Amino acid sequence: MNVAPEFEQPPPLENVTGLLEPPPVAATVNCVLKTALAGACVVTVIAWAAFVAVTDSVTWVAAL
Repeated sequence: MNVAPEFEQPPPLENVTGLLEPPPVAATVNCVLKTALAGACVVTVIAWAAFVAVTDSVTWVAAL
């Protein structure tokens, strides 16, 4: 007697769209990327400042 196996976990859900075939995908035209001209030099300057915080913690304990 052949018996279907029992799953320990349910099978994953399927992504069903209701269409018999995948939906059509339109072709896209890629734009020309903006690049520097040959021999051009691009200099990027990043200015930043770091701030340091000095803290001091004091605990007052009441004497009994």
